[in-house]
Amino acid sequence: MRLATKVSAFYLAATAALVVVLTAVTLLAFRSYLLTSATAHAQTAAEIVRVHLTEAMLLGTIGERARFLERLRDVQNLRNVYVMRSHLVDEQFGKSRKGEREPDPVEAAVLRTGSPHFETVETLTESYFRATIPYIATAHGTPNCLQCHQVAEGSVLGAITVTIDLNILRQHAIVTVMAIVLVIGLFAVSLLWLLNRLLRPVTQTAEEIAEVVHQGVEGRFTQRIQPKSNDETGRIAREVNRLLDTIDRALTQINEQIARVAGWRQRHDNQLQAGVDAVATLAAIAHFKQSIEEDREVAEIYRRILYLSRERFAVPETTLLEPHNGAIRVIGDEGRPLTHCCPGCVAAIAESPELCRAYRTEHLVDGLSDP
Repeated sequence: MRLATKVSAFYLAATAALVVVLTAVTLLAFRSYLLTSATAHAQTAAEIVRVHLTEAMLLGTIGERARFLERLRDVQNLRNVYVMRSHLVDEQFGKSRKGEREPDPVEAAVLRTGSPHFETVETLTESYFRATIPYIATAHGTPNCLQCHQVAEGSVLGAITVTIDLNILRQHAIVTVMAIVLVIGLFAVSLLWLLNRLLRPVTQTAEEIAEVVHQGVEGRFTQRIQPKSNDETGRIAREVNRLLDTIDRALTQINEQIARVAGWRQRHDNQLQAGVDAVATLAAIAHFKQSIEEDREVAEIYRRILYLSRERFAVPETTLLEPHNGAIRVIGDEGRPLTHCCPGCVAAIAESPELCRAYRTEHLVDGLSDP
């Protein structure tokens, strides 16, 4: 996998994780805010209803409480309001259910314990908050509850259930979270584009370095890297090019010097292998030189040349010609002169050596390169 692909994949994974975490945190924050706000609104509504009912009792208009509770439904996000009387009020004033209803199990528990109950109901289609708040009798404040109610202080006189619609608030929260995610997504895409733009010179330089190294392993040092920037990446490219120039120039000079000394010719474009071949040639020449210097007579040198020609260089037909007293004589396999001419030359050369092109020009005659 390429470096840019790895970095992009890591960045996308990190961005996706960040979006998921931020979305979850934002939704939890919105939910906490909605519940806190709904609780405060429910308590405010319950207090408003309590004040209204108290004033209605003092003014003698308590019988109109049903219309008042019905009109509360017109308040935005307030789904419904229900008032329940405790059995203590029923025992004192009798049962009257105008604007009131029988308590459900949750409300009955609130009337019994005097502890408020809050719950949030969320489904795929709707969301609402329900609060059941008790009315506790107290001798403090205006009016004094104990002036009208013959109960002990701290007794539960009733309860109110307020249901607040959270659908609109939840929609606003979802839209807000989607907007946040969209902004983060756009920012992430822009940052990814910028990151790829910054990494492109690095990846391209790395790929070109890998290619020139591969070419170097193959013994070719002619390819160069194009610097993509003026930072560290560009400096690496220029320094690698300098290294390649130095290696290429050094190998070329070495091979040329060896070719000039030993008459050796490069047979392929692998400069490293050519250098190895050239050194091997020099080593063979040095070894041959040392060997013939230790031979006792010329015949041993001739035998050595014939052996190397046939066994090492795979030239099965080899003939040595030796100029002697104005003529040319053939050297046999034992390194001794023969009385007849070699099969590769015309017989007249033995009597007239100038007819031999190699003898006459004192140059190498290669019938393979020059038929």
